[in-house]
Amino acid sequence: MLNVIGFQSQDIQNYVNAYFKNNNESDLLMKKLNNNRSLKLLSHTPLYLRLFCYLSRQDKSNNNKWDEMTLSTLYETLLKSYMKWNWMKSNGLNNKLNDDNIFNMFEMEMDYLSQIAWEGLKCGQAIISCEIQQEVLNIINNKYPREDISVISQWSRINSFGFVQGQESKSKDLSQPNDSVYFPHLTFQEWLAAYYLVNYI
Repeated sequence: MLNVIGFQSQDIQNYVNAYFKNNNESDLLMKKLNNNRSLKLLSHTPLYLRLFCYLSRQDKSNNNKWDEMTLSTLYETLLKSYMKWNWMKSNGLNNKLNDDNIFNMFEMEMDYLSQIAWEGLKCGQAIISCEIQQEVLNIINNKYPREDISVISQWSRINSFGFVQGQESKSKDLSQPNDSVYFPHLTFQEWLAAYYLVNYI
């Protein structure tokens, strides 16, 4: 069995330097990461480090606020950044989302992710089984019906949104979950589970 580990300290430095091409922005971000214990811990997870880089480049005003962020606010900020990145990747750089509307645009995806996070925690699972995913997907399909057959399916939207890791099956059946998945960090699963309890119960 392989043990997957995150970035080491030098990997983080190399990634940030490559992202910003060794300009002053890379030094500023590294300083922020090194001065904040929570940020430094999360930066060892590749997805989070990419989001830190994206957030730092897109909204420089947020850099000065990172030291004062609670972990909950930090996760919300990271998730919004991921949504913006995901949206612009699919719709073009000029088609930007407003922060006030971003969770509404991805309401179904948030409902699904937060619900599997909660169901996983209830079962004591950091790795979310296909069975749990399918049960939640059935709820989502009924809650967010497709208006027309030409509209992309609920699972296709959720699967393309990504964020969880492990959904890499080569199965030709793309209509349902095929692999167990897990969140990039257990604390993010806990945050999403709390989001579900606050917003959907």
